[in-house]
Amino acid sequence: MNIDYGFDFYANQIEKRQKRANNQYHFVCKCVACVNDWPVYNDIMGKPRQFKGGEITNELADEMERQGHRYQLAMDHLVRLDIPKALPLFRDYLLTVNEIIEHPDQRYIDCEEAYKQCLWLENRGKGR
Repeated sequence: MNIDYGFDFYANQIEKRQKRANNQYHFVCKCVACVNDWPVYNDIMGKPRQFKGGEITNELADEMERQGHRYQLAMDHLVRLDIPKALPLFRDYLLTVNEIIEHPDQRYIDCEEAYKQCLWLENRGKGR
């Protein structure tokens, strides 16, 4: 089972996250960010991407450029609140880039948050 505790693991050091998980939710968190002691978001800002396999080929560079354009298009749709157009672009970006880059990655995190925002916007008002 997975539960999204929000931006917590990008904003707080592991000690604070573990204490909160234990005190508030009564468990020891074993998410990938905790197990691998990922740095907080501010510590990865501006750092160069790390690619799986270590080196980036011309094909991967071209794919990353394509995905960068798709990400920007998705952000443009999100700003205009055109969620049906933004969602699949964000989803495809996340699926594709997840296979190429090492985590944590600033743009990937930004896309995850934008995708969650789209899902929230898409579902608000449903069930009223």
